[in-house]
Amino acid sequence: MKKILAIDASPIFGGAQLSFLSSLDCLQKDEETEVILICAHPHVASRASAMGIKVFHIEALKPWGKGARFFGSLYNVFYFRSYFNDHITDTNFSLILLNGSYAVAAASSLRFEIPKVVFIRDRIHNTKLEKHLYSLADYCLCISKFQLNSYQKLGLKKPMPYLLYNGIQVPKAKVKKVTKKTSKLRLLILADWVAYKRHELAYEGIEQFCKDYDGEVILEVIGRVRDVVGQQLLNAFIEKSSYGPANLEIKVERECDHPYPNIRQCDILVVTAEQEPFGRSIVEAMHLHKAVVAVKDGAFPELLGDYDGIKEFCQATKDSVAEAIKKANLALNENKSILDKNRRFTIQEHQTELQNIIKEILHETNGLN
Repeated sequence: MKKILAIDASPIFGGAQLSFLSSLDCLQKDEETEVILICAHPHVASRASAMGIKVFHIEALKPWGKGARFFGSLYNVFYFRSYFNDHITDTNFSLILLNGSYAVAAASSLRFEIPKVVFIRDRIHNTKLEKHLYSLADYCLCISKFQLNSYQKLGLKKPMPYLLYNGIQVPKAKVKKVTKKTSKLRLLILADWVAYKRHELAYEGIEQFCKDYDGEVILEVIGRVRDVVGQQLLNAFIEKSSYGPANLEIKVERECDHPYPNIRQCDILVVTAEQEPFGRSIVEAMHLHKAVVAVKDGAFPELLGDYDGIKEFCQATKDSVAEAIKKANLALNENKSILDKNRRFTIQEHQTELQNIIKEILHETNGLN
């Protein structure tokens, strides 16, 4: 029996937490594996509990202001450490699975002589603190070749890296010819309000496209506000878009736990994030056979490389984004797209690879296999 201690110390609930939960669910389904989770966010706790995972929920601070981020995060780390010392008396674990640098910092006081494996799901910034935190782990799991390459540029001797793509569980879509459903073109931006997601760039490209487009366009924008910076970005977006073209209707949603109906209803997903290490929304759109417009940046070319559905790459300029949307829309109208019948980055593939990696790590460290 393998006993895995999993830790997610982030006070934020986002794509990294969704992917971590998927990984834990994969491990929990193995009858020979028991997963125990310590987490900070209540959404992570409730979803893990629903999966049958034993959960210890620590109510962490959610830093809101710019100055509060560092000190709030520091407080959470020490709070976690205190909790470990008081509550985690069972040291009979085979492995510790850490979700990002927050978790590495929180678990750094644990003195268990067992492998520490960290998921690197966020963008790598190559700072001294980041290097130090990652070096505290023994192994790391990078979610794309782009992410693996970014990690290797840090020049660390450890942790030893593995490539492990996120696994996405998406409701099955009926395989049928790709055509527009209504006379209105439906565009979707699905991204939390973080600066590097570049909502403004996406909007400016859509605005430029609408100026030369005869029909009506519906733009749906879905994303969580994480902190005061995100609120400022959202406010600026609403202010700017209020003066948009007459043929552009905009709908903004701050919360959406299940975006698949929104993706299924859209015609084109527009993604303009900078140096994104994966891109859940792109994979979800691919699984639902949707057209995708994405900047040629980060892991996006890797994810979309052999996608047979409609895909258009663009540069990080409004004119290039507008042109890519125009080309994707023409492909929809002319029915030139060949439906992509392959499923990539599935939860099944992720489960097999994750279990194989853990088995290899435990074998190397003389743990259980």
